[in-house]
Amino acid sequence: MKHVYKVFLGIVLLMFVFNVHLSAQLFFKAGFGYGAGVQPLLIDKANTAGHTENVYASFGGNMGFYLGAGLQLNDYLDFEVDLGFQNGRSKSVTDVISSDRTYVGKFVYLSPSFVFRTSVSEDLSPYGKLGLVAGIPFTKMLVDSDERKFRGGFPLGYSGAIGADFNLSDGMKIFAEIYHQSFMYKPKKWRDLSGSVYKFEDEASRTGSETASTDYYAFSYGALGLNIGLKLLF
Repeated sequence: MKHVYKVFLGIVLLMFVFNVHLSAQLFFKAGFGYGAGVQPLLIDKANTAGHTENVYASFGGNMGFYLGAGLQLNDYLDFEVDLGFQNGRSKSVTDVISSDRTYVGKFVYLSPSFVFRTSVSEDLSPYGKLGLVAGIPFTKMLVDSDERKFRGGFPLGYSGAIGADFNLSDGMKIFAEIYHQSFMYKPKKWRDLSGSVYKFEDEASRTGSETASTDYYAFSYGALGLNIGLKLLF
């Protein structure tokens, strides 16, 4: 993943070092789509009759929408930023020894990207997109009448897409793209309904008003799906 970040930053530097000629045109966009959860991670273990099963899940994708803005830098390169929401999904764990649990994850994200375009005709422009993803995962675990809301950390991932713009008029386009998102969230603490906060530490120790927890969690928000939308040029 670090290599993706270096490539992304390298493109920005090259634009300035080699003084790439820019003829920027502003555009706004809106889109929606659906994604399947990919890259599942181990989130829990379920005790069943006679054995223990590992429980894996990914909370990325599902129904989602986003708004964005960007600059068409030249005939081949765009820079854009999307702000979006993914409805995520839930995963239930049935346990014969302890209480049943349900994990729920939703995702608000910000994604800056470079878009590399070409032209097949006046009305069709295929493109490839590479960008970063930062955001706020709203992840919680429901157990009996209580819930744990996972918080903390600054997760960062990457995304990419292959798609095409279809011209409707001089200033309006529709687009369709297949996207992939890789994003992992490691919370630093969780909060229960009473307001008590538990920090994840290697050794359980009490620090001020916060109680330490030796539990460890990591959640995947990986997704693979389809987006469609509208782009307006100004």
